[in-house]
Amino acid sequence: MQDSIQGGLEVMQQVDKNVSIGDDVLVLGNSQGSGVVTEISGKVTGIGPELVEVDAKFVAGNSGSPIIHVKTGKVIAIATFAVIRKLDTLGKDSQFTEIRRFGYRLDTVPKWEFRQWDGFQKEGDTVAEVERKSESLIILLRDIFDDGIVNARLHQDGNAALSRCVSEYLQSLDAPPPRMPTPKLVNISDIENRFSGEPLPNESGEEFLARRAKLAGQGALGPATLARDEDERQRFQEQAERRRAQLTREAARQAEVDARRNAEEEDQRARTNFALARQNAKVRFLRNLADEARSDIRSLNLDNFTDFHAKKLRNEIEFRAMVEKELKKLSTIQDTARVITFQ
Repeated sequence: MQDSIQGGLEVMQQVDKNVSIGDDVLVLGNSQGSGVVTEISGKVTGIGPELVEVDAKFVAGNSGSPIIHVKTGKVIAIATFAVIRKLDTLGKDSQFTEIRRFGYRLDTVPKWEFRQWDGFQKEGDTVAEVERKSESLIILLRDIFDDGIVNARLHQDGNAALSRCVSEYLQSLDAPPPRMPTPKLVNISDIENRFSGEPLPNESGEEFLARRAKLAGQGALGPATLARDEDERQRFQEQAERRRAQLTREAARQAEVDARRNAEEEDQRARTNFALARQNAKVRFLRNLADEARSDIRSLNLDNFTDFHAKKLRNEIEFRAMVEKELKKLSTIQDTARVITFQ
């Protein structure tokens, strides 16, 4: 056991003045928790007031490892975190898999804080939960933009709220499309009664007289003059019967045409409403996702977190705000944009 510090690594001062983009670096550490010291080479790709970005591919287990400037042998930063996404816009060309790795500079730390481990660990748990939800959002967005179909299987083990949004959306799509309604059957007896010249059920006297006058005008009740003999009366009666039969056939054909037209109009209304319901389900799904993108971070007070965890949360908040903005924008699309056509 080491009782005193001997031969430690020197921390570089004024990193921004002594290090250049492209300088070689080494990251030492216990990669993947394997219990051995590993050495990962790379180059400096960015220098900020608090962070140094490198392309050395450090992984879990390297957190807290020194990032050593090869040219001087001095420590310029501590390997801290990786950002495994890039989301410029939620479109078909979106990139989600770019990995960027960062370390905190030690020369610009204004003040070292002493924290109780339990509190620090609780902060870490909160950050980890926020990051897990971000990853679930990315998986869901990849799924949508992959082939336009939401695959429930990919989201069963993810964030519970997002899984619920997916389930509700897919359930709304399970409703079968409407079937073409059967045209209403034509009741010949009712049509024949209309041309019989006899009163109809629930027909007022005024309505009856108006109908008889119309039938008489159509020749369905015989001529208005009296017949001179039985033969003429019989002939008038047969003519009226033929006229009534003709009017009945025409009315029946028209009733069939009307029944088919009404069925087609009803079918069109049902299909329009069905398509509108599916469209509304998509818009509601996107809006629910937009709300979930911020639901777990709205109440976070970064002043209650250490600077280490607060910086991570700021990155998450920035990412979530971008996701929320894009999802709200997409929820208003009503044309042929690819995102709104997913199923």
